[in-house]
Amino acid sequence: ADEARHRQWEAQTAAMLLNAPQVTADALIVSRAYAQSVRDFVALRIDAAGNSADEWIIAAGIPWFMTLFGRDSLIASFQALPFFPEAAKGVLRALARLQGTVEDPLRMEEPGKILHEYRDPTFMGTKDSATTFPYYGTIDATPLFLMLLGAVWRVTRDRAFIAELWEPLQRALAWMDHYGDRDGDGYLEYLRLTERGLANQGWKDSGDSIRFRDGRLAQGPIALAEVQGYAYAARLSVAEIAAELGHPELARAQSARAADLQVRFNQDFWMPDRSYFAEALDGNKHCVDALTSNPGHLLWTGILHPDRAASVAVQLLAPALNSGWGVRTMAVGEGGYNPISYHCGTVWPHENSLIVAGLARSGFTGSAATLAQEQWDGLALLPDAQFPELFAGYSREDSGFPVAYPAASRPQAWSSGAVLLLLSAMCGFDALAPDLAAPAFLPASLSTLEVAGLWRAGQRGTFRVTRERGQAVTVQFEPGP
Repeated sequence: ADEARHRQWEAQTAAMLLNAPQVTADALIVSRAYAQSVRDFVALRIDAAGNSADEWIIAAGIPWFMTLFGRDSLIASFQALPFFPEAAKGVLRALARLQGTVEDPLRMEEPGKILHEYRDPTFMGTKDSATTFPYYGTIDATPLFLMLLGAVWRVTRDRAFIAELWEPLQRALAWMDHYGDRDGDGYLEYLRLTERGLANQGWKDSGDSIRFRDGRLAQGPIALAEVQGYAYAARLSVAEIAAELGHPELARAQSARAADLQVRFNQDFWMPDRSYFAEALDGNKHCVDALTSNPGHLLWTGILHPDRAASVAVQLLAPALNSGWGVRTMAVGEGGYNPISYHCGTVWPHENSLIVAGLARSGFTGSAATLAQEQWDGLALLPDAQFPELFAGYSREDSGFPVAYPAASRPQAWSSGAVLLLLSAMCGFDALAPDLAAPAFLPASLSTLEVAGLWRAGQRGTFRVTRERGQAVTVQFEPGP
């Protein structure tokens, strides 16, 4: 049986490499980086508990995270969705099977909650983790699960798949409404209930990552800005799926909840003195006022009002936040800034890909092109044209190359996925939009891009993007094999 499984796995690997979309561009780094990302995704494929023989999922990274993660695997699957939709389906099915069923404070498990990290039962954890797995200490995996499920529906039009996951969807939504929002203010917030596990439970999950402008650590419960954006997009996804599966009342209710959240969020998280959004609200509902990358995710989710989105776009590209190799996690000059802090000054490729997609979605194609160019420039200087998990936040003027972060994983799924999301965003593809469309753009070093074999609304086809008459960019989509 093991030998037969191995042969099947090898056959799947060969098929994945053979059938991957083809990328052609007039900048060599684009083709090199794409080929490396495909190889990375092949290397990061693993079995998941309970998956069928023909299913696979994406592990988070090598060497530290070669397992199923909630947030990481969901975002990486989203980045790769039009290229490899089977990755998203495998991840969603695995996470649905491991969805929380009971209240367990040690593991942070709650009914309907999507896990943070899955490990073999023999793994005893570290000093910062729970002693037993799976571990559920994450605030964002559950809305990201719903976001990805909606995106899979838009991209594949696989109605049987969303029907299969209808009950996990309902359980995840119930978790958002009850456990995720303990004080009933409409925002998702987290608070560690024991001394074990993660103190911070968003994507910036190091203990010192949520700081005020003066460097003070924020005290919980913490309502992160980007998580409210995820919740907004999650409710819109639920509304779309509910309408398709014949539940119009739920669809209307979730659309209304999303609209209300959008209005309140743009009021409560806005900092007029900084013309920017707070990283979070702390336990006293005060704005955590450091300038960080987190609001960049809000462009991706679509929760921002247009005038506020414009202000965010300007600040993301300004020198305090933008190193020249990408947007830093925290701006230079903030009390907690450190260019080699894991989450308070470094540059993360996966986050920058989300910001690029958000800039394009919000109509800031010039800024999207600038930030994308920085990503391609950095890749050209990195070994094997492969993004690491993160790199230091030193400015481009101070260092003529991206400075390595010593303990970074390579490959890291959502860093490899960043290349894929950059490519689909440049094509004007937006998996969060009902019509899958956003403005296309090309960075300065490209004048032509062709991606053949992307999935769009249930069929594969070819995107062709060209620059004409200076800066004008046109995009064509031709259905076909």
